[in-house]
Amino acid sequence: MTNQEAVLVKKHLNDLITFRDSQTFQDECTYLPILIQEIEETQRVLTEHGFV
Repeated sequence: MTNQEAVLVKKHLNDLITFRDSQTFQDECTYLPILIQEIEETQRVLTEHGFV
């Protein structure tokens, strides 16, 4: 993973967390398990590549 790719993945992670914390998401709580899984997977990939 390049630094440029890591920046994009980190942005994706931040977008997911922002969405998770938003009122729009709170109204759609059925997606919570999927969103948590996506956040955890994104964090794992960044950690594996040494970007966290």
